[in-house]
Amino acid sequence: MASLSLMSDTGFALGTDDPKEARSTLKTNVENYNTTVGVLNSGTIGQVLTSQGAGNQPVFTSVGSTGGECLLVVGMPLMADVTGDGTLVTVTNWDTAARNVDGSFDSVSGVYTVPISGIYSIVNDFGLHTDSTESGLVGFLIVSRDATDTLMQTYVHFTPMVGSLRFAETSCHYTGYLSQGSVISWKFGCFGSTLKDVSLGNRSRVAIFRYPT
Repeated sequence: MASLSLMSDTGFALGTDDPKEARSTLKTNVENYNTTVGVLNSGTIGQVLTSQGAGNQPVFTSVGSTGGECLLVVGMPLMADVTGDGTLVTVTNWDTAARNVDGSFDSVSGVYTVPISGIYSIVNDFGLHTDSTESGLVGFLIVSRDATDTLMQTYVHFTPMVGSLRFAETSCHYTGYLSQGSVISWKFGCFGSTLKDVSLGNRSRVAIFRYPT
């Protein structure tokens, strides 16, 4: 009987006249191949196979919708007694994030580090409250990149309401290119009050989205 043979770039090789021995040899070679190279898992529903470059196995990754992948949803903390001289206060010790992909947001320091370069949207709902009866009280929020580059700022004005707690809310958003490693931070303050009685946190929150490019 002619000898069975199989040679390929996988490293499988058989050379025997015994079919049983050939099957055993093939089984051993396949097991060794799987152990050495690894068997790619099947991923989960909705994921796609993404190349990791030459010499590396592809991996399954999630794909954001065309409307943008939500990376962060977090509520701003209650920060009370801000002076009314326009002094900026960095927002720190945020609420626990409902969503924080890759852990890019640090709730203690209150900064978001951009994980990869791309097109981002930062959406802010901003609320202040006070029990001051002074007129002309204005609260403001500033969102910065790398501490010095202002991405956006918004203002809210309190109308006088003697003897009652007052609220003021507004929204703002930024959409544009952000580079990997850029640090996003939030600061707030107020003008017009002689008292330390303006607080942040009433229904204030932030969401960040990344869009496919």
